[in-house]
Amino acid sequence: MVLVYHSVRPTQLNTNTKPEMFKKHIEWLTENCEIIPLAEVPDKAKAAGGSRPRVAITFDDGFANNYERALPVLLDHGVEATFFITTGLVNGDERVAARFSRLLGIEKDDVKGLSWGQLQEMQAAGMSIGAHTVTHPNLGDLGPDDTRRELELSKLELEDRLGVAVRSFAYPFGKPKHHFTETTIGQVQETGFSLAVAVHHRGVLPGDRRFCIPRFAIAEDDIAGLSRKIHGNADGVGIWQQVAPRWLSHYVSRSHSVRGELSLIDSKEAD
Repeated sequence: MVLVYHSVRPTQLNTNTKPEMFKKHIEWLTENCEIIPLAEVPDKAKAAGGSRPRVAITFDDGFANNYERALPVLLDHGVEATFFITTGLVNGDERVAARFSRLLGIEKDDVKGLSWGQLQEMQAAGMSIGAHTVTHPNLGDLGPDDTRRELELSKLELEDRLGVAVRSFAYPFGKPKHHFTETTIGQVQETGFSLAVAVHHRGVLPGDRRFCIPRFAIAEDDIAGLSRKIHGNADGVGIWQQVAPRWLSHYVSRSHSVRGELSLIDSKEAD
């Protein structure tokens, strides 16, 4: 099982978890689950399980509150998480901030990305860092050249800034068939990533590919709701996503069916 958080802040948003609830989540997960690094998920999914569910924790986008509010809780409980970073947000690109503002329905001044110094501290503290493109577009709607730039530039900058190989990638928005395609998956592999994660609402199965690992989105779930997801009692949406035709699966988890979010990279500057 892989969980994905986004923002940890007191204000309620569709993709937000309040700090007190996030703390309860981590306390429950450490008491009831075996928390493993994301990199171990593909192999552990094929191995016999122990008495407790195996869970990996991830964060998407790269908001500053991940450092301010989530990191202290993770460190207090000895939990490693993987943070997927939109490099344009960290670099303070106003167009990227405006995109997140519109998508989240908040003022642009409230969209605050991590700093590179904070990312370096998080990595030094044992957290893993992955790529999430430069400008957070819908890769399923991009041509191959734009997709390549989003993948390569985000990976290269993260590696340059952090001084380590970046091997994991998260598809923006993350819904299979809508936000990434088989062509996208091939380009992710060609860029040099070793695994990639989606937002596909079910647990990980032994036959799942390394470049399409499903994740459950977690927001203001109570402990009972979190437990249902961990124990496979909420896998129905993910199974439906997988088997339904594209036109029909659009209506399932519709809030994730974002289209038309194209790359904001200036191709002349990128080349």
